[in-house]
Amino acid sequence: MFGNLGNMMSLMGNMSKITKEYKTIMAQLKDKTVVGSSGGEQVQVTINGVGEILQVKIDPELVKSGDAGLIEELVLSAVNSAVEKSRELVQKEMGSLSELLPMDQLKGLLEKLQ
Repeated sequence: MFGNLGNMMSLMGNMSKITKEYKTIMAQLKDKTVVGSSGGEQVQVTINGVGEILQVKIDPELVKSGDAGLIEELVLSAVNSAVEKSRELVQKEMGSLSELLPMDQLKGLLEKLQ
């Protein structure tokens, strides 16, 4: 019983460090970008690590085609690609938090509380 309390106290002691690390990572993610593209890069969408779309580029030749439906599909595809890459970036960057927050201990504590 006291072992679980010790684990919980250890986690609580790490909370300020975890919070500080989280804020640092989020600030860094705001400056990191990924690009999603579609249509052989006729459409490119740049997004940062916090999910803000920063830029959309559409090849002028695609616009000249006048095919609005195709353009809409390509923009949607490029946005989804950029969002997925952004999520992967976040997951990679947040990995360092797992060192501060031992998930096996947290899982064990949560199971005991149920």
